[in-house]
Amino acid sequence: MMALHAYQPAVRVGEQAVTAARIRGAEDARARRILIVDDEPVLRELLAFVLMDSGYEVRGASNGAEALALCQEERFDLVLLDVMMPVMDGREFLRARDLSACRVPVIVMSAVRALDVLKQPGVVAFLPKPFDLVEMERLTSAFLD
Repeated sequence: MMALHAYQPAVRVGEQAVTAARIRGAEDARARRILIVDDEPVLRELLAFVLMDSGYEVRGASNGAEALALCQEERFDLVLLDVMMPVMDGREFLRARDLSACRVPVIVMSAVRALDVLKQPGVVAFLPKPFDLVEMERLTSAFLD
């Protein structure tokens, strides 16, 4: 039996919900789960498309606070994390994550070189923005497959 997996963003933007953009069948009901944390909804959805096409289950959050809440409700195998975000940025998320149940590997994505973030526990890689989607997918699969 094939399980259906949908990208389900955790946030509302304005009056409209960021809608699930795609539903796809997955052969493995125990697909690896990825949390994308970025304040840019278009980037979150683009990354979700690419990762779902590779068979991953994907959730999205627009800031670190939403990501921490999701981590307490759900299990994730990897977090793709932006550094510069409103409400709770990537640095604050990493500090709070270390004290919470969200102790999974983190790939940091940022347009600014954030060397201090790379030294945080659990950070396994850095993707400079803008990045190549093929490289992002390769890096993600290296930590999950």
